[in-house]
Amino acid sequence: MGDLMAALEQRGCDMRGIQDRFLGDEAFYAECFEQFMSDEGFRLLGEQLCAHKVREAFDTAHTLKGLASNMGLTDLFNHLVVIVEPLRKGCDDGLLPVYEEMLACYETYRAL
Repeated sequence: MGDLMAALEQRGCDMRGIQDRFLGDEAFYAECFEQFMSDEGFRLLGEQLCAHKVREAFDTAHTLKGLASNMGLTDLFNHLVVIVEPLRKGCDDGLLPVYEEMLACYETYRAL
């Protein structure tokens, strides 16, 4: 098991899901992980929330949530769920602190 996979396992990521979805191809997963960590959606989501662009923020957060799920990043996924559900209902009240928490979680993955 590579360093990335070991670090993800330590964080409690969905290793079984990762193995199943990526057919055990750790190199391919690492490539996808790197791309996901550089996704502009994380920055864009903050801008959209600050500008109260609820529909755009929902679309961005929903996309990131799906990617986090596919990547097996359970804690990041859980943060994004907390953001997506109010946006789905058209509400962005109080989401900036939640976004900051999600961003802190995201940054810990970027550091791997």
